[in-house]
Amino acid sequence: PEAIVEKVITRKKLEKNTIQINTGEEVDLNLVNELLIELEFEKVDFVYQPGQFAVRGGILDVFSFSNENPYRIEFFGDEVESIREFNSSDQLSIQTLESVKIIPNINHKNIQTERCSFLDHLPSNLFLWIQELKYSEKNMEKGFEQAKEIFNKKKEEFEHISPIELYLAPVDFLSQINNFKTIEIAQDS
Repeated sequence: PEAIVEKVITRKKLEKNTIQINTGEEVDLNLVNELLIELEFEKVDFVYQPGQFAVRGGILDVFSFSNENPYRIEFFGDEVESIREFNSSDQLSIQTLESVKIIPNINHKNIQTERCSFLDHLPSNLFLWIQELKYSEKNMEKGFEQAKEIFNKKKEEFEHISPIELYLAPVDFLSQINNFKTIEIAQDS
């Protein structure tokens, strides 16, 4: 329950910081290189974890934060010739792709300046299955109060973001779930 009230990047900010590359399109590899650096990707010799990229000639290897494996994008001049997902440990291709979306670290301070509820990303016609809402509400309130206590103790020492900016208040969460069709599973008292 505590995790669902943590605010996330807005859809607009996520789309703004996502790089989409399609096979057959013209893309300036130098521009992609600059964009990746701007999005806080680390330039390395060989990628092995999310947030890294490598450029060797006309080949760009990039490990998006949204995928289990990195992508290898091969260029012929400025044209994207092929895109493959590959295994970082043995460098073998897993599958060929027509397009990829490269997602940066959405928790980085330069990217996640605007936050919203996770529920804002869900379609309005979605059914929410909720187990033990009253129990979850108590845990949310307890977590929110703990975050406020820690913030009040540490705000002199460090520059922190306030809990209301990081977390959806439990009352606001309960209000937001009313916008969805909900099915609650509760134990008999």
